[in-house]
Amino acid sequence: MNQEIRFFHSLRWLIGFVFSVIVVFLIGISTLLIYQMEKFNDVAKEHAESHIPILEILTTTQLTITRLSSIGIELVASTSGAKSRTLISHANELINDISYNLSSLEESKEVFELRKILDSVRPGIRLLIEKKEQTFELDERFDADILLAKHLLTGAFIDEASLEGGGGMWRQLLLEVSNLKAVGKVYELKHGLAQIHFYLEQLNEVVSPSGKLLLYDVELILAGEDGLESIIKQREALQTELISLDTQNRILMGNIVDYGQRIYKKRERSVAQQANALQKSASLSRNILIVAILALIGITFVAYLILRQRLFLKLVNLQGIVSSKEAITDEDLEAFDRRNEIGRLVYQLKDYLDTIELQKVQLAQTGSQLESVIRYSSLCVAVVQDESVLFHNDMFADLFHIKQLSFLNELPHNVASLAKEPRQLNEGNVVLLSGYHDVVRDRWFDMHGTNILWEGKNSNLIMFIDVTEREKASQEFEKNLSNAEKKAQVDALTGLYNRNYFDVSMKELESMTGEVLYSFIVIDIDQFKEYNDAFGHLKGDSVLKQVAKAIQDSIGANSNAVRYGGEEFVVISKDTNLESTRQLTQEILKSILALDIPHPTSTHNVVTVSAGVAVSEVDQNFVAIEYFEKADNKLYQAKANGRNCFVL
Repeated sequence: MNQEIRFFHSLRWLIGFVFSVIVVFLIGISTLLIYQMEKFNDVAKEHAESHIPILEILTTTQLTITRLSSIGIELVASTSGAKSRTLISHANELINDISYNLSSLEESKEVFELRKILDSVRPGIRLLIEKKEQTFELDERFDADILLAKHLLTGAFIDEASLEGGGGMWRQLLLEVSNLKAVGKVYELKHGLAQIHFYLEQLNEVVSPSGKLLLYDVELILAGEDGLESIIKQREALQTELISLDTQNRILMGNIVDYGQRIYKKRERSVAQQANALQKSASLSRNILIVAILALIGITFVAYLILRQRLFLKLVNLQGIVSSKEAITDEDLEAFDRRNEIGRLVYQLKDYLDTIELQKVQLAQTGSQLESVIRYSSLCVAVVQDESVLFHNDMFADLFHIKQLSFLNELPHNVASLAKEPRQLNEGNVVLLSGYHDVVRDRWFDMHGTNILWEGKNSNLIMFIDVTEREKASQEFEKNLSNAEKKAQVDALTGLYNRNYFDVSMKELESMTGEVLYSFIVIDIDQFKEYNDAFGHLKGDSVLKQVAKAIQDSIGANSNAVRYGGEEFVVISKDTNLESTRQLTQEILKSILALDIPHPTSTHNVVTVSAGVAVSEVDQNFVAIEYFEKADNKLYQAKANGRNCFVL
């Protein structure tokens, strides 16, 4: 029971209930809106898929029927065969279009009647076309008979005109026959035929027997069984039938239009009814939505008042207590209900504040103990925070020869910048600076740093640990290592650099770009083997030493002399040119010749040398070994040229 009461007093229950009600209302409103939207969508879809296409089909059908009726009138009145055939083809296409449009409509009584009427129109149109075709056939026969009559009369005119003096009447007869083709109306045709009969009777009295026979043939063409008079009567009868058929077809097509308008108006009424029903539904939905929104606003306002009393005012009260006091008293707790979350939070906060107060006391005690440890430590220790030195022992001040430190800028720049770098609590002890040298006392220290809490704030603990013995041992080791490396690159006999140094130098020159000029002088003692054979190796070693010294004394600071092997030497010069290299080579040969060391088996009776010289050019593809090989090849040329000379 106690748990149930606590649950219904909880803010979680109250907020959950309020939000549940709001969510239910929002779901209801959303459902109503979705339903209404779906309804609108269904109606729009029905209009798009059913009503609008049907109305378009009916409109198109009415226009097609009007065009078909117009074509029927044009067809009846047409006197051109080509135009009539075009109209007939167009009429057939329109009938097919009407039939296709009606097949697209849904079945109804009106649509059934439309199709029935259309089925009645089809035979009438076909019969109209057949009658028009018969008219064209009669026209062709009519034209052929007139052409035949003209041919007979034209061929006989010359002879008969000269015999009996009836030439003028004969020409008038020929003119009337020719005019029949140009006359279109029935009464005009009949009048023309009467005139022709008159002229035939007159000419029959004056022409010869052969002329009478010709006139008889013309009479047969006019009044024979299939003559022009018979054709005119048949054309008149066909024209009457065409007009009758056209009138009948127009009545039937008017019925189609009438039924189409009925379907159109019926569909229009259906659309209007649906729109009216949809409007009523939308109005009802709008009213329901307004009521639901007003109810939601009311519920939200009531919820706000309850939460204000149960939550917001309590939070304001709690903020006032926390901001004005360092501790929460029992009197403060009486304003809160422990059965809800805020009450439990206040009680927990009181416990936390009490714990923090206790920890402050313990921290102060720990800080005092740490200060005592640092003060009497044999290490150089300081506590740093931002730009300030909070505490340091005497050993730290003595290291920098200062009595009292307050700010980091009193320390050397590199030490100060490292000391103030922020560190993380879990970072541990880190070496910040290795090998700091106290010049005055000639002592070496490593600078260490770590993060600590000093008076409740993050601070850096800086320690300098004496590593003088390590540094001295390191320096001694480096000195011994340097001497060993130097000995490894110096020739023991002559004191010049040896082949090992030469190989290292050539590798270093491989990385050069060729913008700096280098020269290579390859020197060889002439006939040194004979000297050794004559005077022994000890004397030979003495000659090597003297020659090496002469070479070393001749070169400058930008040149190095190397004993390449045996009696062969190499001089490598940097930042040189062709002329200075020539002078240097001459100086070396002169200085060795000046030693005046006897050599009976030599061409010159004293010890001499030959040299090959190569100077590099400004070249991005500089390859040192290639220039060395050039100098070596030129050495052999100098040997071939008589020795005691050089080739450049």
